[in-house]
Amino acid sequence: NNPSAFPMGDPNDGFAQYFVGQSYLAPVLDAPEIAIHNVTFEPGCRNHWHIHHGGAQVLIAVGGRGYYQIDGQEPKELKAGQAVCIPADTKHWHGAAPGEAFSHLAFMVPAGDPSAMSNEWLEPVDAVTYERLDDRFAACSTVIHDIVEAVREGMFAQGEITFLNGLHGYGGASSSAFLRMVTE
Repeated sequence: NNPSAFPMGDPNDGFAQYFVGQSYLAPVLDAPEIAIHNVTFEPGCRNHWHIHHGGAQVLIAVGGRGYYQIDGQEPKELKAGQAVCIPADTKHWHGAAPGEAFSHLAFMVPAGDPSAMSNEWLEPVDAVTYERLDDRFAACSTVIHDIVEAVREGMFAQGEITFLNGLHGYGGASSSAFLRMVTE
């Protein structure tokens, strides 16, 4: 089932050894200056940890819900309309949520000579940690919902909610979306 308006493409057999689950790859733009592909992940599919040497990777979520994680940082949720730039030479992974398909556009931004770019594929993402992501983000969404309701009921003044700025990426709510919910 294709979660985006972009073509789903063919099974990503050329990179299947670096994925857990089934992914699909569809070229969207193949020009000498840049190549853009739509990558579709079936529910639970994610790639292994990997590094793009010599270039940053831009991911633009176009359908469904997924996650990405940069080594040493917390995982972050990605939904349609959100984008992330993974810096060159940075260990990371990305893929679908455990129970939902996900698609993103992907393209590389060379840090120098494009012909010097390469991929280094590493170990799979820890399965237990990955499977708990939805529970973790659902818990954060519940906390945000409870705070919104408390503010609406007058238990907090609007000036007392600035501590939530650090919640971006948790449960899909940014601080600006939270403030819109509070004031509506």
